Amino acid sequence: MAKRRLKVKKDQNLFFRAVPTGIFVLVGLFYLLAPHEMHVGMGLDFKASHADHLVFGAIFIVMAGLMWHLNGKKSK
Repeated sequence: MAKRRLKVKKDQNLFFRAVPTGIFVLVGLFYLLAPHEMHVGMGLDFKASHADHLVFGAIFIVMAGLMWHLNGKKSK
């Protein structure tokens, strides 16, 4: 019996590629650009210093770029 492949339209593929990447970018920007008091006030500080938050933000943004790049390679 032949396997059926789920047909995904090009627009849907872009949606499933862009949404997770956008979430990672927004979280990265939050930790990279927002004042340290905002993280602490919202309870999202994870007991880390401001320098650690800058590193978290940079890591999230790099991960978003990798996700975008690797998902684009896989879908072609």
